[in-house]
Amino acid sequence: MKAIPLYTAGHWLADFQALAAEHCQSGTLPFTRNPPLPENTDIIRHWPLRDANAITLEFQAASLGIDRLAWIFGADAEFLGLELPHHTAGDPVLIFARIQNREGSPLDAQYAYFIDQFSEASVNRMAAASHKEAAKNREADDTAVITGRRSLLAAQALLGLQNYDSGMFDLEQQQNSENQIRENTQEGTAKFTKAKKEYTRLTKDFSSAEKELFTALEQYAAAQETGRPVMGTGFSAHKERITRSCQALLPRVKSLASLFGNARLFVRRLASPGGNLERTITPFMGRPGAIWKMPPETALSKPGLKTTIAQAPVQGNRKAREP
Repeated sequence: MKAIPLYTAGHWLADFQALAAEHCQSGTLPFTRNPPLPENTDIIRHWPLRDANAITLEFQAASLGIDRLAWIFGADAEFLGLELPHHTAGDPVLIFARIQNREGSPLDAQYAYFIDQFSEASVNRMAAASHKEAAKNREADDTAVITGRRSLLAAQALLGLQNYDSGMFDLEQQQNSENQIRENTQEGTAKFTKAKKEYTRLTKDFSSAEKELFTALEQYAAAQETGRPVMGTGFSAHKERITRSCQALLPRVKSLASLFGNARLFVRRLASPGGNLERTITPFMGRPGAIWKMPPETALSKPGLKTTIAQAPVQGNRKAREP
């Protein structure tokens, strides 16, 4: 795997702008896809990233022609023996991560790969490794211990992929989210008043293009959260207008990035227990990867470094599940 370069909030913002411009020009903005791809998932730990990284993952998948947001950290992929095909570009996704025991700021980056970037042969080898027995004897040598660890990790990866493709394990959470969103958007209730107040606060200074884009992103995020178009399908019905709105906002990239983030965060709040619309951490929202974090405002003003985005051919991936 490649060595990880310095990656700051400024770099992320430069990549975001380049990716948004690329997809505006080609008319392939990922959040106009209907149905949306199921939410991104770390197939080893079985949780999604719901912060700035979620935006990067969706944009990069669209650029690579990948139709599953099932991903794995580079270190895990290397341990499992996953290999990139020699004949295709296989650039990883740089995502923010909090790395422990690091001098200075713990905010850094790690590489992640979509499972569909790897060769079919190496994925099959990983699947076979999941059936090998773990070493239970304390006297087992290092090779046996490593083999057992690899087997357990491979089994976790297969379970994560099964869940991503079937959606069976997410059904209860999706239903709970849908119930919360419906309660918070039902006119005449205290929860609706609270939600409307938060929506007004977020959009009060928006132009018509910004409001249209915010609404589309909101509806797309809600469809991902619940597995169905619970708040409408404007994200696909008005694809051309949404693309033009996004393109018009590209020169104000910090505002555009904040709009993306706030739309997703607003939906996460609508879907949270009790209609919690304040910026507080609940046990549900506080699990790993669940809290939205935008890069600091000061960091966004620093010059960014454009990272290379590979243009890999579309692979024959399994069809994402329908909402």
